[in-house]
Order: sequence, then structure tokens, then C-alpha cells
Amino acid sequence: MIDLPVPIIRSKLYSPPMAADTVRRERLLSLAQTVADVPLTLVSAPAGYGKSTLASQWLGLLGCRSAWLSLDPADSDLTQFLSYVIAAVRSTLPGCLAETAEILRSATLPSANELGGMFCNEIDALAEPIALVLDDYHQISSSAIDDFLDAVLKHPPRNLHLIVVTRRDPGLSISALRALGTLCEVRMRQLEFREDETRAFIRANLGDAITDDEIRILHERTEGWPAALRLARLAAGEQGATTSVINQLPNDSHAVRTYLMQEVLANQPTEVREYLLRAAFLDRFCPELCEAVVPEGTAGISGREVVNDVRKANLFSVALDESGNWYRFHHLFQSMLQEQALTDLGNEEVRDIHMRASKWFDEHEFLTDAIQHALSANRPGEAADVISRHRKMIMNDERWHQLGIWLRLL
Repeated sequence: MIDLPVPIIRSKLYSPPMAADTVRRERLLSLAQTVADVPLTLVSAPAGYGKSTLASQWLGLLGCRSAWLSLDPADSDLTQFLSYVIAAVRSTLPGCLAETAEILRSATLPSANELGGMFCNEIDALAEPIALVLDDYHQISSSAIDDFLDAVLKHPPRNLHLIVVTRRDPGLSISALRALGTLCEVRMRQLEFREDETRAFIRANLGDAITDDEIRILHERTEGWPAALRLARLAAGEQGATTSVINQLPNDSHAVRTYLMQEVLANQPTEVREYLLRAAFLDRFCPELCEAVVPEGTAGISGREVVNDVRKANLFSVALDESGNWYRFHHLFQSMLQEQALTDLGNEEVRDIHMRASKWFDEHEFLTDAIQHALSANRPGEAADVISRHRKMIMNDERWHQLGIWLRLL
């Protein structure tokens, strides 16, 4: 099997597991048949509307092979993007896409049309249907990747069902696909909870501790925003606090977010809160990394205990591997934690968090992460040192593309 030109972080290839409080919404799940009938399904809405959850639920209903890829800004490089796409497809169909993989090791890539045609032919030769989810596509800022996907969708393989999950519409030929009837679209208005869905969610999690009138107020002020409803459940904590939380909800949507976030953090033990505010600056975390970003002697509990508490409390965490070692926060929850951390900890402490993370990643040979955290701490010298120390290994393995990515980060 042809080796890929970039190292693969396998935790990016796992679909998110269902949270314990996930509501089954039949009106959205019924769209799975439409997803199976078109080459592209676009799920486009702001953060916190359950886009990834819905896509993951569809995969369980399609009855075909499926692959998942969670994207980040570094994947805006076409070679890296295609390497991850191949790795995702190979996770369910090992050894496939050999020709495309071999081309990626060339000094110069063919045009987007040629690459798209080659990819389509190899997918078509698989003979069995496959659904591929590209999650967080809004992280991509590359016209070359848009052009590649447009080339694939111009003459799509009959057995490929592409699901693009994004916070904003991608630079694809959406109007043309819409006119051809080869596009399924799911947007914010469809993803919003209806009042009966809000009621079902709240009743399932808080029982009779809340009245129908309070549920109606909650629904109106959160405007059916699923993430806000989940924050409200977490903020309520003990059932006796439910009414006070609902009655104090502001009317402004941004104020609702801020208020609920503060209530959720207030319900956490001090040591857990300290971990949360620091882990907010990690795109993925494990127990050992959590301990590394907390100053020595200040934690009080272990990283494993904190990760277990976060998982059991359903604090917007997503498992990234089957062993339950690596996790990430839901992006919306992460951004809210970061806002609170900047207020509580200050800029200097945040820079220290990044440098602690950079040191841990460097020691464990997650070199791209080490470089990115050093740069986030505004320490380009330390980032350059990471590259310098490991350059011979990269050059000996002829991983020129990886070295190029690192240098561009500087």
C-alpha cells in the first residue's frame, strides 16, 4: 500500500459518539433516504445546532460503508487534505485509492480536474456505496480544494455520497448542483428545535422539575438553539435550581449564551473549573496533556479524574478514539471557555498554557501541534527550534511536504 506523504492523526477519522442526552428527531433522520439518493448533502448552520450529530446519525441509517474526516485549518493544503480523505476512506476500505495516493507523492500535483477524475474512477471501481463526511469544512480556506470537490461533483461516482458539514457555505458550485437536483440542503431553520422537541429534551433530562410555561419561556429565549438548551440543562444542575435558571434568562441571544456559560462553570468544583479553563486552548486533550498545562501543585485532582468527570457530565466533550483517551470540546463550548479563561486568567497565563502544551507535544513527537502552540504563545523562536531539532529526521524520511507546511506556519 502506498504510504501517504503526511503523518495521519487517526483521531480525526472517528465520527462523534452520541451524547446520552441526544434527542431522536425523526423529521431530520427521515432525510437519510434523500442523502442516499444525491451525491452531495450540505449541512450548513452556525455552531451548536447539532450538525455533526445529525450526520453521524445518518451514517447509522444509510446501510453502507462510511468514512469520517474532521477538518482543521492545516488541512487547507491540498496534499494534506487528500491524504486525510484517502486515510478516511481506507479506514473502511483498506488499500483503496492507491493511484491517487501515489500521485500525492509527486513534486507537482496534476490539475484539480485531473485529480478529481482519478479519484472518481477509483471510487467507482470500489463497486459498493460509501458515504464520506467532511466535518468542519468551514476550517478550509483553499480554492484548490473547492475546485477538486467541484471536479468530483461534476461527474460524481454513483456509489459516493458526500456529506459536507460546515458553519458557512463552501466555495462550491452550489447553485448549479441545486439546479440539477443533485443537492440535499439542511440549514439552521430545519435544525432548530421545535417547541415539542424542546419539551421532549427537557422532560427527558429534568423530568417534572420544570413547568410547561417555563419550557415555553426557555424555548422562546433560546430560539430553539440546541446548544443553549443543553447549557440550560447543565446550568440547572440540581433539579431545585431549574426554575431560577429559567426565570433569570436574558432576552438577548448573546446574553443567554454568556449567562448560561457562567452558570455551568459555577456548578463545577474549583479544581475541575481550573482544568476546563486551561484545556479550552487545546484542540484535543488527554489526561496527561491536561495535567501538563496546569501549574504543578495547583490541580488537586488528576487529569484522568477530570476527563472522566467531563465525560460523565456530558460537558460538550467528543471522544476522538475508541480507547477513550483523546477528547475534544464541542467548538462552541470551547470558544465560550476561551472567552471566560481570558477574563479569569489573563493573557500572560494563556501564553503559559500554550507553551506548556507545546513542550508536551514536542516531547511526545506531535510536532505540528508543538509548533502551532508555540506560535499561539507568540514565541516564534521556540517554534523554529522545534523544526530545527527534528529537521534531519524529516529530511532523512524525505517528508519534504511536511517540512514545507511547518515552514509556512512560521
